[in-house]
Amino acid sequence: MRRAAACLCALLAAGMARAAPPAPASQPASAPASQAAPAAALDQELAAAVAADTADSARKRGGGTPAAAPPGGRGFQSLNPDLSVIGDLTGGYYQHTPRSLSGDDPARTGLNLQELEVAFAAVVDPYFRADVYLTIPNLEGIEVEEAALTTLSLPWSLQLRAGMLRATLGRQNSQHLHTQDFTRRPALNSLLLGPDGFRAPGAEVSWLTPLPFYCMLYAGIYSVFEPRSVGFAAPRPTFGGGADQDLTYLGALKAFFPLTERLSLYAGGSFATGKAPVVVDGMAGVFEPTVRAYLYGGDLYLKWAPPNVAESFFTVAWQTEWFGRSLEGQRGSGALYSQVVMRVARRWQLGVRGDFLGLPRGRFFHESGVMLRDERGYVATLAVTWNLTEFSRIRLQGEGHFNDRTLDGSVKNFGVALVQLEYSMGAHGAHQY
Repeated sequence: MRRAAACLCALLAAGMARAAPPAPASQPASAPASQAAPAAALDQELAAAVAADTADSARKRGGGTPAAAPPGGRGFQSLNPDLSVIGDLTGGYYQHTPRSLSGDDPARTGLNLQELEVAFAAVVDPYFRADVYLTIPNLEGIEVEEAALTTLSLPWSLQLRAGMLRATLGRQNSQHLHTQDFTRRPALNSLLLGPDGFRAPGAEVSWLTPLPFYCMLYAGIYSVFEPRSVGFAAPRPTFGGGADQDLTYLGALKAFFPLTERLSLYAGGSFATGKAPVVVDGMAGVFEPTVRAYLYGGDLYLKWAPPNVAESFFTVAWQTEWFGRSLEGQRGSGALYSQVVMRVARRWQLGVRGDFLGLPRGRFFHESGVMLRDERGYVATLAVTWNLTEFSRIRLQGEGHFNDRTLDGSVKNFGVALVQLEYSMGAHGAHQY
């Protein structure tokens, strides 16, 4: 570069010389020709210096002369989907096993590979995006958590998702395990929706309304094939009964309001209807036939966060969700949870959650030939999370169950303690807010 700069200065001087006033008439007429020769030589020297400096810089970067890319190399690479793996290893102690275990909850006392999730995601073409999530919960076999094809170019602010879906019902049902703020899902998930939540083959269409605030409407149709029947001592999911042609239908609304620069509110309401599974007694056969079921509820997510982490790392979010259901010929039942999660430091998070089971009342259950009603139960949960990086975290969680039913159907007070290690590797796309 120094050689190029020197040559550039000389060339500028030569140019100034060419631009000087004409020589007096007494000077020889050959003077302009004698000045043009050095200028041409300087041009050649400058070009050579620039070329030499360019080659020297390329050698210092280790690149040398760029090699030609192999034919089709970039095209082949672009066909590979984004791949990621997320694992959850959890050690737990259950004083008694709660009846409200979800499929991706730690299954038992001891060490559990709570879940291993493998995700594939890619834009298929200008019209579709594909997202596939395979999970192995508690080493009990591979499950298709989700396998969705999403449109990218429908008119009128419409979008369609089809495949194996976690239905857009409330807030936590559509969330995967690693997006939860606690090691175990809320109790209402398994009590009202079944161990795997509302997850089934189906199709959903959403419409972004032209309102002055964010408002999305959803409509869905699903084939919930299981469980067709449950035992009288197990929680009865809202959907899964009937014949193959008995579909489940859903409608939902989501709205977002930025209240201030730091405070935002996300609210939703949902309604679904389908057929409830049969309740069977091992001795007497069918105890309760399949009936039409209705599920309805609402959710709120209120979050305070500074506009810039340079101001503070502290954030606080309040989330609550209530669902009620009505089974044809029976009185309604319901459940609620409410939680507060605070980020108290850059890497530390504190969460508190309360579950209220039987609000306004619990479901019927069968015991010794007599129909009884579930008593109202409560679960209190405290979780402390240490986020080592964006790709790993450790969580300690304790639970107190009060007047809650255990797996054998008895009502007891008991405790649960859990330690969870979660890690993530690969390109994993962002989930919904």
